[in-house]
Amino acid sequence: MASNDILIVGYQANSFDIEKGMLLFNHSDAKCGTTLAILVDNFLDLDTGHRYDQPKLGTAECEERCLNDLDIQRCNAKCRFAYVREIMQFFRQVT
Repeated sequence: MASNDILIVGYQANSFDIEKGMLLFNHSDAKCGTTLAILVDNFLDLDTGHRYDQPKLGTAECEERCLNDLDIQRCNAKCRFAYVREIMQFFRQVT
């Protein structure tokens, strides 16, 4: 299995407990095609950026990216969830 057989495809947010959100990965092998959901807290050591205290969901600053499970782009909001989007960028680079 090559490293590019597993691709990050999204993030399923948990607005009550941020570390309980799930990163979503697809195994692109034709014989499998499984989507894996792994708790984001398993990847906290990949976060090298600044952590913010407040969620910005529902504010003018929010880009609402966490509302779309399949959006893996960076978010510009200084939000409690921003570090998750940076972890997703790590996986985009290695696949």
